[in-house]
Amino acid sequence: MICKTPNRERNKLQDDEILTSRDRFLNNTVHYSTITQKIAIMDSNLKKDKDEEVLIDSPLHGIYIPSFFILLGTLFFGWDKLIYGAGFVAILFAFRLVNLKFFKNRKKLVPDQFRQFELAEQTIISKDSAIYRFKLHNEDDSIKIPLGHHVACVFTDEELKDPLSETENKEEKESKEEKDTKNKEYVRYYTPISSKYDKGFFDLLVKSYPDGKVSKKFAVLNPHQNVKFKGPVGRFPSEQFLTPDHCDTKEKKVILIAGGTGITPFLRIIIESPMSMNFKLLYYSKTPKDILLKDELDEVNKFKDTFEVEYLTGLLTEENVTENIESSIDRSSSVLICGPPEFKKKANNIVKDLGFSETFVF
Repeated sequence: MICKTPNRERNKLQDDEILTSRDRFLNNTVHYSTITQKIAIMDSNLKKDKDEEVLIDSPLHGIYIPSFFILLGTLFFGWDKLIYGAGFVAILFAFRLVNLKFFKNRKKLVPDQFRQFELAEQTIISKDSAIYRFKLHNEDDSIKIPLGHHVACVFTDEELKDPLSETENKEEKESKEEKDTKNKEYVRYYTPISSKYDKGFFDLLVKSYPDGKVSKKFAVLNPHQNVKFKGPVGRFPSEQFLTPDHCDTKEKKVILIAGGTGITPFLRIIIESPMSMNFKLLYYSKTPKDILLKDELDEVNKFKDTFEVEYLTGLLTEENVTENIESSIDRSSSVLICGPPEFKKKANNIVKDLGFSETFVF
């Protein structure tokens, strides 16, 4: 006898699984509110660490000074021993050159070459979305992704192939067209939601779509599997745009319009931007249960007076955009838009009709 779980009970089990998984994610990561409150201290520490790293990697401190003391030390044993010191210095030069050019960067995220990163864990946060944590090769590494930029991942046709869908007749020859497209590559872009302060990993929020080749592949990934990434990629002028005196009045704000997973680039922008910048976020989702990263946004909203958020369910319309953008807001304010393609196109047309000229579409 087969017992079926009633729909109501099955839905409750699914909700419990999502809540448990979400709680685990929030408990195992540094809370964004804590990060923002300590941002000045961490920036100072990062700058200090970076200065020390640059100091060690500079030729003066990494090669010349050690070489001088090595040669000076060999002189204590006599001039005839100087040749041994010179040989050791030559080895040091070669090692430092190889280390700087090859070993240091071969496993890091780079913008011009896809490299493999291992999936550490998957955390379900809604019925079709999850956070994927990928390990960096060094526990002390962090990804240097400028605000508003992304990482690119790539899968081939072979990697995306569903083994269950293959025909049993393996002797059947592939057509020429199938051979030509066998190794076709599919590249997708995602914005890490982990901050520059997180060490040893980076997190991606990915929503799985029924017709999405790559997003469906993410949904079936298992821990310890590898995915190829490169980055950062993007054209958003973060250094020019995110300055303390940009949009720092009540009349001039940065308007953020996000749909679904389009919230991902905005979370870091809100948190890591200067505290003086004013933000107004309009976040669209199908239902209240589909709101992603709500806990994080609500935490930021509690202690950051310059940040406002409106959660809107249903379709994006000119009416609900107009209702939530005060007429007093300066039309020279910047507008940032991210979401599905049709959402971005429609939002861009709406804000231009409302008189905003400076828009950035992610």
